Amino acid sequence: MKKLLLSMVLLVMFGCVKEERFSYKGEKGGTLIVASFEEPTTLNPLYPPISGYSPITYLLFSSLHKFDKNGKVMPCIASSWEFSEDLTKITYYIDRNSKWSDGSPITQKDILKTFEAMKDPKNNYPMIGRLKYIKNVKPIGNNGVQFEFTMVYADEILNSNIFPLPAKLIEEKLNSPSFKEMPELTSGPYKLNQWKKGEYIELLANENYIYGRPPVDRFVFWFPTSIDELIDEMKLGHIDIVLNFPPDKAKDINLPNYKILIESGNSYTFLGWNLNLFKDKRLRTALTMAIDRQNIIQNVLKGYGELSYGPIPSNHWAFDEGIKGLFIGYNAQKAMDIIRSLGYIDKNRDRYFDNLNVEILVDQNDEIKVKVAEMIVDYLKKAGVNSSVKKLNTIDFITRLEKGDFSAFILSWNVPREFEPGPVWSSTGIYNFVKYKNPDIDNLIEKGILTLDKKESKKIWSEFQRIIVEDIPYTFLYVASNISFIRDGIEGIDRTDKRLISEKIDEIYIPSSSRPATTFAFEELGKHFRETSTVQPTKKIVTVETAEDILRRKLLSQPSPDTLKPVEKKEETPVTKPVEKPVEEVKEEKKETPTQEEKQPQVELPKPIKIAMPTTPEAAKRLGLKGTVFVKVLIDENGDVIKAEVVKSFGGGVCDQEAINTAMKWKFSPGKINGVPAQMEQTIPINFK
Repeated sequence: MKKLLLSMVLLVMFGCVKEERFSYKGEKGGTLIVASFEEPTTLNPLYPPISGYSPITYLLFSSLHKFDKNGKVMPCIASSWEFSEDLTKITYYIDRNSKWSDGSPITQKDILKTFEAMKDPKNNYPMIGRLKYIKNVKPIGNNGVQFEFTMVYADEILNSNIFPLPAKLIEEKLNSPSFKEMPELTSGPYKLNQWKKGEYIELLANENYIYGRPPVDRFVFWFPTSIDELIDEMKLGHIDIVLNFPPDKAKDINLPNYKILIESGNSYTFLGWNLNLFKDKRLRTALTMAIDRQNIIQNVLKGYGELSYGPIPSNHWAFDEGIKGLFIGYNAQKAMDIIRSLGYIDKNRDRYFDNLNVEILVDQNDEIKVKVAEMIVDYLKKAGVNSSVKKLNTIDFITRLEKGDFSAFILSWNVPREFEPGPVWSSTGIYNFVKYKNPDIDNLIEKGILTLDKKESKKIWSEFQRIIVEDIPYTFLYVASNISFIRDGIEGIDRTDKRLISEKIDEIYIPSSSRPATTFAFEELGKHFRETSTVQPTKKIVTVETAEDILRRKLLSQPSPDTLKPVEKKEETPVTKPVEKPVEEVKEEKKETPTQEEKQPQVELPKPIKIAMPTTPEAAKRLGLKGTVFVKVLIDENGDVIKAEVVKSFGGGVCDQEAINTAMKWKFSPGKINGVPAQMEQTIPINFK
């Protein structure tokens, strides 16, 4: 999350914001040393770890587009893109300044070969599930690449945003270990210099990056073996940034020359109930009421987290603030009263209700969740519920979840930009371990995924959240914060920036006044601690694959589409290109000056200023038809719609005429070409509820 999650289809239909050319700020030079306990297993985006791309990968490779500080999509390798009128195709246009780190151009072939490698089952691309609705990819003209989808859905722009790799290396070295781990050519702001596994990775600035040379000359990512070793180097002033620090250990860092950066997390932790055992919602309400979730945050996370209110974290664009009013507060006495009212009694006077037992399964490798489970057991016992914790190894834990062999369990779900909750919340979801079934939720999931209008989709996801929170299939516990530490003097960190620090780290710079007076050999990080420490260090930090990692890998490795139906479509011509990025002027580089014919006009698309709402025809009401009609409109120089025709219908066309009539009532600020108002065509959605 943190980011603009609106499908870029809307930018095509409703106009786009004129992008300011991105440029790096701040002094150039220096070495930035970043400490992290999470060393990547590979730096090749074709073989990412299941936990997601490392921040190092983002420094080494560029994607077709990226996000700016306001969460808006901005050009990167692609200077612009356009949708077909039926919205089943996106054509990306490669920026002529996009280059590999050796200065060679990034080409259509690079993108096509990369996609082929991602789709090829022999390569076991772990995120192939993101490509399940992409039908094919083909070249268009001299610098275009078109992605075709099997259906119209909200995340087309996100799922097609791949990291290209050099076609020549794919053809020659795809199966070599060196290609899988250490890239020879990169397209991001940095290039790999050396990787000493288990110790550090060194990156150097890429002079051929599309946005120019980044501020910092060298990045060094160091992987300490313990918190004590890290703190020792921080005391010496050798560490500039610490990433992904465990929230429960953050209080251990108490150094005056470091500031803590707390960012909202995008994973919620929950207590899942076996709904076959705990069928009565009133009982689940009481069990939830018996748990002091705020105190868990204070004691286990040391305050570095926030309450989880439902199936979407509060920093996500689809989060509904209104569900906070549905939060069930802690009240142990009331919880006991509710349980008694349901007929539970304590005949043998052992302080526990008869025939009410809760065994909480937890992954024994997750220390935080184990502590949380133990606190929950204490709370439930105080409310008269006989409870226990069952710690299992990761594989056994997952096996019991998949078999439904549990009464309760603790797990976390990550909620990414591409919000597709079906695997967890649909009645047939692969990870619907609690066996939650609600036809309304099934319908909302399908509508939400297929709805292109962000405001409309947010209404759908708001209803989705409200229903789930009221049904209480989970007791939502907390969202852990992302914790980083920044050394005083490091600049370029905007705390209002919606991106995580790991997503904007290339924009950080070190003023010359804040750089070390003497040269420090980063290869010796950790040496001082090993030579001078007289105490046994805290337990070595070992990154292990969690239950969430394994489940995510299983989900993303499934290439087959789910039950959503593909659209019927006809061949269409593309609509006007949306986002155009001016060609950058880069000094002291040999570039061909574009001819007048090559220069593209500055296009500003029409933007709606008055949106008319349709009246559903009686025939559609009788048939219970709901859906969206896409109408192509011709907008004149005054912003008036002078022509409208249906390009995609539903329900046999019963709503088509009303859609045309409604579209004719829309009013736009006119589109412009080089600042002059001009007639333009746009495709707009007319929603019938």
